[in-house]
Amino acid sequence: MDNRQFFDLVRRMRVKQRDYFKYHRKSDLAESKRIEAQVDAEISRVERLLGLPDAIPQAPSIFDYPNDKTP
Repeated sequence: MDNRQFFDLVRRMRVKQRDYFKYHRKSDLAESKRIEAQVDAEISRVERLLGLPDAIPQAPSIFDYPNDKTP
């Protein structure tokens, strides 16, 4: 995806987000989430190409921490 395609994708996503908050249509929310997933995938792809760490690291799970309350 080139810069212009990415720009257009983000622009479409923002339009759908604004439409959702203005009209509260589930179809706008679903479409904005679908486009957002594409935006996130493109960001991840470019991060991998550039060797960058994730811009938004995954939140730790409660299972990632040792249990300090063992007898």
